[in-house]
Amino acid sequence: EIGSYIGEVHVHDNSGERDEHKAIGDGTIDFDEFFDLLKKYSPNAIITLEPHEEEVMWRSIELIKKYL
Repeated sequence: EIGSYIGEVHVHDNSGERDEHKAIGDGTIDFDEFFDLLKKYSPNAIITLEPHEEEVMWRSIELIKKYL
């Protein structure tokens, strides 16, 4: 219901227990479904990676390419 109102998303992965800021694919989030829904309902949303470590940033950059 809020899809058309989404202007920006902060993206990182986690195990579902806490806000771990893991690289995309290193946790439990279904990013295939997430990005399918984002493209469908809010295709112009800004995507911001939210790593807490440089290594996580570089891995996330490589892995997010398949969704862009």
